[in-house]
Amino acid sequence: MFIFRYYADVSYDKYLCDDGLIADPDFFSNRQGKETMPIWSICGVYHRDRLRKGAMIFFLPVKQRLERANIPSYICTGVLVVGEILPDKGALLQDPRITARYKELYMIDLREHLREDLRKNHPITAEKRPFKIVLGNPKKSMSFGPNQLDFQRVLKELGMNDISKILPKRNNRNLRSLDYEELSNLYKRLKIHLKPICDSQHNHNLAWQSATCFPSWTASAKRLTDVGPCQRTRKGTGVGPYRDLPNNGQVVGNDV
Repeated sequence: MFIFRYYADVSYDKYLCDDGLIADPDFFSNRQGKETMPIWSICGVYHRDRLRKGAMIFFLPVKQRLERANIPSYICTGVLVVGEILPDKGALLQDPRITARYKELYMIDLREHLREDLRKNHPITAEKRPFKIVLGNPKKSMSFGPNQLDFQRVLKELGMNDISKILPKRNNRNLRSLDYEELSNLYKRLKIHLKPICDSQHNHNLAWQSATCFPSWTASAKRLTDVGPCQRTRKGTGVGPYRDLPNNGQVVGNDV
């Protein structure tokens, strides 16, 4: 099980999605029938590389971005439960479950990240980036957006004080593994106390702007631009800060 801290888009996106050209993970773009296929395809290179089916990734915005949104504590904005792992970008581009629009933006964003990898002299990261693309289980993965549930407090209440204390630190490599019961309890606690972004009503029109999906928005989150979930209104690629060295997404236990 992983906690992955990402750079949330607090200036343009009220759902606190990742600030790349495509949200990563993306819980909304690839809709099939009544369900959407979550996907994690660009960031978290060294973590995607060792995930397996059933693993859980808990996504938390980095502290600096939360502070800019006037959110005082770590929050979990989404949980991706691994349903399948595509071997590489070729499999993604050939997969009929992934929309043509997502594929187009993915290739643009991927090229920008690869250029950044090489500019920073990280050839191994560049080599790994197009591989091990994670598809989430649409029935178990959940996106919450901004909320007021203190993630560190939840960890303490569930008896994971050691993880709560070390969460703000950059290097979490010395954390013990979580057993299945702890992992299940954390997932259940989030599911009980947070309302997923109106999955059953999902579409990409203005109906998504309804605040009824988010009863616990902070005042600052309400002031962010009204657009659909993780849809970009900016020009250009919008690629965010480099964030894929091994310590950026923090390991807090073993895969499920």
